[in-house]
Amino acid sequence: MGILYSDLLTVGDVARQFNCTEQCVRGWIDRGLLRAHKIGRDHVINARDAAVFELPRRGAPRKVKNDE
Repeated sequence: MGILYSDLLTVGDVARQFNCTEQCVRGWIDRGLLRAHKIGRDHVINARDAAVFELPRRGAPRKVKNDE
């Protein structure tokens, strides 16, 4: 079963969910803390990945495994 458009969130959606900036969310993606898929120039995040995401704590970041 594939991913539905209704299951995808934008960087802005995730930023509002975690009450932070879009730049912060892009940093999590760049550091491998939050799994995202790139469509054109934009990143989209699966709603399930955002739901289980835990805000990073100070210290060494833990990377997520990409299934791609």
